[in-house]
Amino acid sequence: MLIRTQSVRDFLKNLLAEGTAIYRKAVYEERSSVAMNGATNAKATSFEIYYQVSAIVDFDGEAQMLLVCGEYCGIDRLQEGDPKEGDKKFKELQTLLRAGNEDAFTIFPGSIGGE
Repeated sequence: MLIRTQSVRDFLKNLLAEGTAIYRKAVYEERSSVAMNGATNAKATSFEIYYQVSAIVDFDGEAQMLLVCGEYCGIDRLQEGDPKEGDKKFKELQTLLRAGNEDAFTIFPGSIGGE
């Protein structure tokens, strides 16, 4: 079964809920970027940035479920002087995930398949 959340805060609520255990105490994180305006990655000057996290959660030893979150961070523009709002939000979400850690899990790069 799959549990999908739209925010890192909701991901953490599910992950750290009473009666749950994190499989192998492992959480996976990944930054992805999507070229805008139909451009290829090599030719694009703007990218949408996403933060993705995933983990397998065991509920009271009765069921294991894949918990995933993909949160939109904003747009990064490569022109000089343009703000990198996507990168800024990405770093804020990374910090939020690490603050929620409390030694409950280890963060690894990547994502768990299934989509």
